[in-house]
Amino acid sequence: MSHLLMDTDSIIIAYSMPGTREFFVATVAEVGLSHTDMDFVFAPYEKSAHPSYFFKFSSVAANRVFSCHSDKSSASYISSTKTHYTKAFKIIKNAIANGSIEKAVLSRIKKNEVDTADLYDTYITIKNKYIDAFTYLVHLPGVTTWIGASPELLLSQSGMKMHTTAVAGTQMAPADLAQVKWGTKEIHEHAVIEEFLADQLGEAEIKHVISQSYTILAGPVAHIRSDIEMYVEDRAKTIDLIHPGPALSGRPVKEAMKIIADVEADDRKYYCGYVGPLSNNSCALYVNIRSMEVYENGYHLYVGGGITADSDLEAEWEETELKAETLGSLIKYDYSA
Repeated sequence: MSHLLMDTDSIIIAYSMPGTREFFVATVAEVGLSHTDMDFVFAPYEKSAHPSYFFKFSSVAANRVFSCHSDKSSASYISSTKTHYTKAFKIIKNAIANGSIEKAVLSRIKKNEVDTADLYDTYITIKNKYIDAFTYLVHLPGVTTWIGASPELLLSQSGMKMHTTAVAGTQMAPADLAQVKWGTKEIHEHAVIEEFLADQLGEAEIKHVISQSYTILAGPVAHIRSDIEMYVEDRAKTIDLIHPGPALSGRPVKEAMKIIADVEADDRKYYCGYVGPLSNNSCALYVNIRSMEVYENGYHLYVGGGITADSDLEAEWEETELKAETLGSLIKYDYSA
């Protein structure tokens, strides 16, 4: 079946491209299962665990006011408290020490169970705060509702020319980005991601060029970034080559993903997946980080960070707290967990 039977009239897709205050709200005509002849995608971290949704628009309006409320209640489960995070961290460190993996990305949820307001106001607040991020709202009635502000491009395309990025490291951003100094751990994390991309593209015989690294701003935090340019005919194949990479899973990727599945308290679902507009010959797809799943009785904010041999438990926990401020500073959360 090439399309999904859904009530498209009540689906809401809103998004804004980095660097602009303008946002777009789409009327959805069809929900499909592949890239072909579609206008927007919302894909999971692990494509075998959850469906990828492709949306065909019948119309798109700029800056249109809409009303949106999540219609799902938060299920009861053991949330990723610091106690659980500590246990998972130690398991990952042991796996690194015995040589099973070099790195794993450990994520957690900050959960707040309160009645949520109309999500139009929430989305607009986030969009206006994080102008340099890709911001979005995806509301699939009876299925899921997500809001995010991603600083990280997965893949952009113009014809056969494609562009991806290697992003790593997190620290509180000073007033002057020139003052940012990166440590050995962050520089190594970034080098691992670059090497993965170079290896994957090289093995597929895809010619590519990697830029020098530089510092970028993402809300209150800074990251290391470099850019990779390439010419590719098959977008779907390219995405499979680079996603989910070591920035989202670890290294080696398959082994890290297995450990993540064993130790994390919660299903990542669409966290660390990707989202964004596309057509047959173009796309602007962003990694679904700095994001939250919205319920009628609360918000589940997903955050994570890379664990390596040099990682310190308290520093890694504080890094997730810092990342949570991207959205958490705009929403009332219970930080007691």
